[in-house]
Amino acid sequence: MSRNDWVCVGIMILGIVLFLYGANYYDNVVGWTGLYFVVGGFVALVLLAVYNTLKPAPSSEGTLNPAPEKETQSP
Repeated sequence: MSRNDWVCVGIMILGIVLFLYGANYYDNVVGWTGLYFVVGGFVALVLLAVYNTLKPAPSSEGTLNPAPEKETQSP
């Protein structure tokens, strides 16, 4: 898993904890914030998966800094 995936999963876990805390202490602002974190983390995971799927594969032909081609003069 990439670092972005771990961040999204961490946000979702934080959201679950906040939701349970808000439900236990009848604090609706904390509960709704936790619910939004869970939904936002899930949406971010899906969007990142779609982006990585649709992203074009890197080309194996070139290098990062290709040498410039020298023009040859014919006599």
